[in-house]
Amino acid sequence: PQVQMLSEVGAENLVFLFEAMGNPRGAGDAHLEKAIQHLIRDSDRELLRKYLPFHSRLASIVLSRGWHKDFADVLIEGLDRNICLTQEWFQAVAKLDGPSVPAALRRHMETGQNPESAYMVLRARKEPGLDDTVRETWLSLGITCPYRLDSFAPIAAKRGVVDALVHIAHEIETPQAPHMRQVMERTIRELLPYEGTPAELAALVLDNRDRLAFDPKTLRYRLD
Repeated sequence: PQVQMLSEVGAENLVFLFEAMGNPRGAGDAHLEKAIQHLIRDSDRELLRKYLPFHSRLASIVLSRGWHKDFADVLIEGLDRNICLTQEWFQAVAKLDGPSVPAALRRHMETGQNPESAYMVLRARKEPGLDDTVRETWLSLGITCPYRLDSFAPIAAKRGVVDALVHIAHEIETPQAPHMRQVMERTIRELLPYEGTPAELAALVLDNRDRLAFDPKTLRYRLD
């Protein structure tokens, strides 16, 4: 009902829906996005271009309308801005071609707020040299941005960086925010072919760190 009510403003007044986004006392961005999705016309692309950089959830419109090429510059520039981007943003980026795309994704993986999403697109594209990029990024973050190691550890561990798995094991034994703890526990379960609780698997890793070996065929670790 709320989306239908918002849609009654008509396409000619679409700008008011865009302006209402981000207002905590407003109709809610999810409802506004759906109403805009319903009303937007091809002739409204420039209006969308104006607001997309500030509301990443609008990338769903770019994606659903197949406008990713028209908004390529905005999508790529967004990867370099220190903002949280939606999955639809990365899905739209994944449809783009050209050397600037993997370069921007690699930069976002190193410095952005959604490193795993950027990594997933790079992996799906089978970008060459990804293992080296992940390893170099892990080493660089340890020196320049150690506070980012927690968010990057699952990515690095999945690409065979043993130190990242050890980092995850340490973090499991340390009080964590619930979401990050769930990520760490899920990752260690995925990467070890052994039974046990996350705490038991973490202890196994820490007690045998010198025996850990990554198998690129199974994408899991074993004890040698």
